[in-house]
Amino acid sequence: MREWALKHISIQYFNGLPVTPNIGQKEFECLNELEKVYGSKITRCPKIIGFFPDGYIEILNLIIEFDEPHHFKNNILTEKDQSRQKELQEYLHCKFFRIKESTWVDNKEKVLEEFRNFLKLN
Repeated sequence: MREWALKHISIQYFNGLPVTPNIGQKEFECLNELEKVYGSKITRCPKIIGFFPDGYIEILNLIIEFDEPHHFKNNILTEKDQSRQKELQEYLHCKFFRIKESTWVDNKEKVLEEFRNFLKLN
């Protein structure tokens, strides 16, 4: 997968295209559904201090992360991801809304309801 990623990046770079991370199908679907709940576009993969969060709602200063299994070790968010979140929060003073891919797959309505409630409180 790393070799494919490097090839993908080089194709983008050498063709003058922006170099951005890949977006999985479930992440794409989830962000589309969150946009419907929010009622407006969610910026996808904006470059912020060298990171590309999955989604960002600038007016709410809210980062949305869709966490696939590789973001966890023993069901705990990896230190790398925790550190990344901390850096982004310190830089932007933002809020985070994290979605586990497994939760999305098992119960989309629960995730959407949690997002609705999150929006109401923030």
